[in-house]
Amino acid sequence: MKDQAKFDHLNEIFSLRSKALEKEEANCKKIEDKANLLTAGYMKRYQTLSENFEKYTKEIEDLKRMKSVYETLYEQEKVSMVKRKNHLENEIIIFKEKERKLQRRYKRYKEQLTLLQNENIEGNGNNNVNSVNNGIKT
Repeated sequence: MKDQAKFDHLNEIFSLRSKALEKEEANCKKIEDKANLLTAGYMKRYQTLSENFEKYTKEIEDLKRMKSVYETLYEQEKVSMVKRKNHLENEIIIFKEKERKLQRRYKRYKEQLTLLQNENIEGNGNNNVNSVNNGIKT
């Protein structure tokens, strides 16, 4: 019987401690619910701030990448501007030289035409001038 009494005593202690644990669990649940109510605003604010932080971090990275691209393009453009400028200056020199040659050629042809017209006036008529004009290379 000693064993039965001991078993009953331990069973009673177990029951009391189980009830105490259940009571403590209910108390903890109430405290947890209160904590959730109190911190719900903070958690929502944390989530919003966290989302904004991620969004702005990504935006900053994108802007850094874009800035890097534009800086590279700017450096390349600086180099190419010098090359284009030099190329255009060379073309201008070539066009000026061609223009001078063409002006000299025009002047020479005009002088020849004037000489031929003067010879024709002094000479025998307009037929020679027309034939000379047809033979001038332009």
